[in-house]
Amino acid sequence: GQLPSLIEDGVTGLLFPPGDLAACVGCILIMLNGPSQRQAMGQRAGEAAGGIFGWDRTARQVTDIIAALRSGPM
Repeated sequence: GQLPSLIEDGVTGLLFPPGDLAACVGCILIMLNGPSQRQAMGQRAGEAAGGIFGWDRTARQVTDIIAALRSGPM
């Protein structure tokens, strides 16, 4: 359910409909037969994940939560 919000099809990974074995096999074959595409997709996925789950963003979120807690009613 959440994968389409994390993976951009054809850019940071390949998506297929749930339960569609033929589509899954097709995606696997694309990755196996396209080393340069696979490498580029992996690079972009790593960059995207770093932006979403990296320490800089996480630290900002934590400090924002702490600031909101400190300024809110207690």
